[in-house]
Amino acid sequence: VQPSMPNPRCDHRGHKLGWRLYIACVSPMGSSQLHWYFFCGGYLVAADGVFDKHDLSPLAQITKDRVMEFNNWDGLEEYEEVMRYKITDMLQAVQPRMAPPKSKACFELFGVDIAMTDEGDIWIIEVNRSPRVKPPDKPMLHALLNLAAPRYGLAQPDSIWDPLDVDPDAAGTWFPDPEAERLEEVSWGGLGRFG
Repeated sequence: VQPSMPNPRCDHRGHKLGWRLYIACVSPMGSSQLHWYFFCGGYLVAADGVFDKHDLSPLAQITKDRVMEFNNWDGLEEYEEVMRYKITDMLQAVQPRMAPPKSKACFELFGVDIAMTDEGDIWIIEVNRSPRVKPPDKPMLHALLNLAAPRYGLAQPDSIWDPLDVDPDAAGTWFPDPEAERLEEVSWGGLGRFG
């Protein structure tokens, strides 16, 4: 259930709205670099029922039905840059903890679920690995193959993956900080409390 905010942006029917955007990472063979891309597309999604902050049923809360392509949304110019910034900021934070294998090239597609308040504040709700795709998404997937394995992809001039400003060399650079780990355990309580 996604009861993340008491005042989400809703459509003219009163249904909670969300945005499904796509990002991808690509790591070349023999390298520990990780390159991130933002797909210039995606979808505006809506819940099946009218939103009520006291109703935690999936009908009112879960935004899953595609109602419009992201590029056709009238808020694109105002909010796309902010959404990209939030995604880039998140990736910069997690990049050091990721360590792609050097022995092979790899890539991964992720779906980023975004919600917005009535006031226009943007929240990243979740990031899904290997998100569900539908037949209309084939051009996006072929364009991703053009990035990851160029000789296998098919030309997709209208499907564009933009590079994100995340340092590719930051992958695999995180090392545990004993003091930070201790503070986290104090804040959240150790597993020993529950065992």
